[in-house]
Amino acid sequence: MLDRSYRLAAPVVLGTSNPATGGTSYGGVARNVAENLVRLDVQAALVSVVGDDVPGRALLDDLDRLNINRWATRPLAGRTTATYGSVLGPDGELVLGVADMAVLDEITPEVVAEPLSRVDRGAWVFADANLPPATHARIAAARRTQGFLLAVDTVSVAKAPRLPADLGAIDVLFTNRDEAAALLRDRGRGVTVPAPDAGSDPTADLEHELALATVQALLATGVQAVVLTLGAGGQLVGRRGAEAVRLPAAPAQVRDVSGAGDALVGGTLADLVLGTSVVDAVRTGAAAAALATESTTSVHPRLSRAAVAERRSAVPQPPLAVPGGTR
Repeated sequence: MLDRSYRLAAPVVLGTSNPATGGTSYGGVARNVAENLVRLDVQAALVSVVGDDVPGRALLDDLDRLNINRWATRPLAGRTTATYGSVLGPDGELVLGVADMAVLDEITPEVVAEPLSRVDRGAWVFADANLPPATHARIAAARRTQGFLLAVDTVSVAKAPRLPADLGAIDVLFTNRDEAAALLRDRGRGVTVPAPDAGSDPTADLEHELALATVQALLATGVQAVVLTLGAGGQLVGRRGAEAVRLPAAPAQVRDVSGAGDALVGGTLADLVLGTSVVDAVRTGAAAAALATESTTSVHPRLSRAAVAERRSAVPQPPLAVPGGTR
């Protein structure tokens, strides 16, 4: 999709014009993940659709420039390429996002069938929640029969319920607390938070316990691993049969948070394809995400293995097992 981003010069005032600086870049969750991967020396192929219009043709040309395999990304006559607009506050945090993504509903089970048939056992497939529910179901079924590995991003509160009923087909789920809550509500599941210990900070304890309980609830659905993003609080990584691990956020001079979640996914997958553990892979993803926030484009134009390694080295704290973590 085409991304349009505007950063406000002052806190937003509703109902009137707000001074801002703006820019346009190429985006889309899966497209961004693919670009992050190739910039981190991992081959990637993109399965998607664009409109047969000027932005769509420009997006396809850019995929060629980046050496992203696009044989399964097709232009559709009479359709408009997806667009996303974001309004950011002076601190770079998202104030409002608007999306016109109707064309992505054309990524039907039939569209993904042939690309999925070419995926080798043990390879990774990434899918985002912009896909129609029936397509997610087709991917989950292929995961069961073909033996590839599946990573999924919930994308937004509105899109999270689109994920397949068979959450047990997901090897790594990327989400945040609000999106996870929407997904769990859709499955008729709640999150139970124990009372804080006497004499402790109830607010801090509640945040910790809510994040931990969310990870536990997701793992109980059959998901193999969960990467719960906590903003400035870093990430909580839960795995079936192991304690949850809390990772600190990598340092960054934030300019624009757009694309940070996609960089987290791309950086994590770039290590997972090498056989790295999910906890250590997320440390790479967090470093890539920090770099992404320092760029005004969806993907940092100078992202590289060397840049990620340098940013990782700026996070001295080791991963911390969370007491009472998932089992």
